[in-house]
Amino acid sequence: MEGRGVNQLAIADKLNPALIETPEQGAQFVKGFKAAVEAARIVGADRTVTNKYAEKMVRSVRATGALIAELPREKGKRTDKEPSQSGLAKFCEDAEVSDETARKWQLVSEIPELEFEQRLSETRDAPDPNAIITLSAFYKPTARNAFTGEIEWYTPAEYIEAARKLMGGIDLDPATSEAAQKTIKAKRYFTANDSGLEQDWAGRVWLNPPYGHLIEQFVQRLVVGVISKAVTEAVLLTHNSCDTGWWHEAHEACAAFLHTRGRINFTRSDGFTASPPLGQTFFYFGKRPKSFITKFAEFGCTSIPYA
Repeated sequence: MEGRGVNQLAIADKLNPALIETPEQGAQFVKGFKAAVEAARIVGADRTVTNKYAEKMVRSVRATGALIAELPREKGKRTDKEPSQSGLAKFCEDAEVSDETARKWQLVSEIPELEFEQRLSETRDAPDPNAIITLSAFYKPTARNAFTGEIEWYTPAEYIEAARKLMGGIDLDPATSEAAQKTIKAKRYFTANDSGLEQDWAGRVWLNPPYGHLIEQFVQRLVVGVISKAVTEAVLLTHNSCDTGWWHEAHEACAAFLHTRGRINFTRSDGFTASPPLGQTFFYFGKRPKSFITKFAEFGCTSIPYA
């Protein structure tokens, strides 16, 4: 048994998380380092050795999660035929990794670099390497990574009602869920299974886009719809990330906008509420900016760009 353990350590010593090139390779690295932690225990290695392999496993998870995020996603059904297998589903099958695990690895990859290193530092000297290899310290939500788009967060009803009254109705919500529609009640809507970015957008749009790497694409898609006049009116709710390119794209195309007074308390499907680390911005696209200011003034400071 000890001979096998030594062999596992020798294999792990040849692996370098920085050299991971594909998610499948990354999954093998993760398994290899996890096996090395168990092997180090078998041969009686001290805590420093076991935690060294545990740390390399976490770094492999982070690298693999970033590659998983780049895999093509399953498209929504447009015919009676089943959609082709998504890149994520194929990876999970080939690497023998559950869908839930793959998504958790993505969450680890989305933790900002400094925060990731801080969490790793806090667990590096843990008496039990399980404190590291369970990844619990990296899955816990923080003000920054709780709003990545991997979890559904619902906008409070008063903001949606203000948008409904302003536009006279909501024809389309292109980034939503069945649960959210109990409040939004859009005539048409697309969930995560419908590939909303690839669908036709038209009429009066309410958009609270998914955060993380998808927000830029949804904002750009809305701006294109406004410019083409397919979208006749829209209210867009985002974080007040005025240091980003997508925020300025929305700002340049909108007719009016509002910075919220305080941060919005969003609600999760289980009833838990939380505020993101930033305040929010409402952008209005349409021909009635003064009406937007009147309807939304109670929520914060409104303005008309370049007025």
